[in-house]
Amino acid sequence: MWKKKLMAAALLCSTGMAYAFMPQAGTWVVTSEVDGKPGRGLAMDVQNDTLLMQMYAYEANSQPTFYLAVGKVVNNAATAPLVRYTGGRFFGSNARSGVEAGSAGNMTIRFTSGTTGFVQFPNETEKAISRFQFGYPAQASSLRGLWVFNSIG
Repeated sequence: MWKKKLMAAALLCSTGMAYAFMPQAGTWVVTSEVDGKPGRGLAMDVQNDTLLMQMYAYEANSQPTFYLAVGKVVNNAATAPLVRYTGGRFFGSNARSGVEAGSAGNMTIRFTSGTTGFVQFPNETEKAISRFQFGYPAQASSLRGLWVFNSIG
């Protein structure tokens, strides 16, 4: 009987260690590139096990462009082609659709929390990424102070 209890306790303890988390949807940045100047950035959303990432960046000739990557998230990581698009609608234009203009190669992303991770773009080394904080400080001042926990009911 004690063996069953010991096994149940071990299984219960191990379930807390194997978990997945949901990355926060929104604007993400390459952490080392945050300098207050225009650069490249990411807009990401994960729904169920599907990652959708839009990236704005620049071509070698300094022209701005954007990419789209869609991939399956497995064990907090995803690999997907980084597809470039051109010819879409611009301000004041008539209705027109963008067209796929090839892939820059695969990008790989792995999340270490809901707000941090690493990304490897084609022909680059892996870089740290983080959820961009622009409306709130890293630690909300409203959470500082004395907390009292009370059970009502």
